[in-house]
Amino acid sequence: MGNCQVGVSMYAVTDWASAALDWRLFLPASWDDTGVADPAEAAAVRARRARAGIPDVARHREKWRLALDMLDEILGWDVPARPVLADADYGNCALFRQDLTDRGLV
Repeated sequence: MGNCQVGVSMYAVTDWASAALDWRLFLPASWDDTGVADPAEAAAVRARRARAGIPDVARHREKWRLALDMLDEILGWDVPARPVLADADYGNCALFRQDLTDRGLV
């Protein structure tokens, strides 16, 4: 789906099954009026957000940061830390890889 993806999700996986553990809405930067300098463009973004029912607290955050937020949340559930698998978009981000290493998840 490429740039059409609207979410980031986290799954627990075994040889026999998988289960969704967590997910987050991904908003591209173009959907966040706080990063737009032109007032008219910012107003257009706010109108688009209102039509889509996106709450004001939902803001753009990079997908890799959303994934780390979810990992931190899941690790707070006292589940055993396991290696993390991610697609190439995440693997190409050195900060994401370093944060996984810092959490002992590689």
